[in-house]
Amino acid sequence: MRVIAPMLLALILLSNVACSGNSQPASVNGNANEWQPIQSIPGALRRYLVGDTSKPGPYKYQLKIPAGARLAAHQHSVDVHVKVLSGSMFIIIGEPLESSRAQHFTTGNTFVVPAHTWHDEWWDEESLLEAEGVGPMETVYKGQNASISSSAGETHLTLSRPFDCYPYLSVKSVLNPVR
Repeated sequence: MRVIAPMLLALILLSNVACSGNSQPASVNGNANEWQPIQSIPGALRRYLVGDTSKPGPYKYQLKIPAGARLAAHQHSVDVHVKVLSGSMFIIIGEPLESSRAQHFTTGNTFVVPAHTWHDEWWDEESLLEAEGVGPMETVYKGQNASISSSAGETHLTLSRPFDCYPYLSVKSVLNPVR
């Protein structure tokens, strides 16, 4: 256990450093309203209009999504209000995540993804979306959790993926190695 704690700490620090360059919204970096690539959807672009999803307060951003894109099942820590500005998208909101439950939203449609609700989304055509809510918002992808136990107690390590940074590590409790 003495080896695991330092290795986890190093992994966490390296992940945060690796992500720090692109994890800040454009408005924080002085590039407000500029389209920036996002890693969670290859070929997609995002621009912040208001706020920062990682901080308390309102946020609003737009996404340009290429045709054929798919985002793995995930959930957010807050309600997200979405409007389809152009194009269309498919989404399954809530479990079971079965294709027979898919909803199709087209230009002008709006919907809400409730907090802590698993959802799966994909696009058959290039689309422009606008999303807004009140932060801070954390996005967790299904299947990205792991637990580590020790004789000193149980420690949970949650692997989560903010919208544009994979992987991002956050420790939900502090490791207490056996001495």
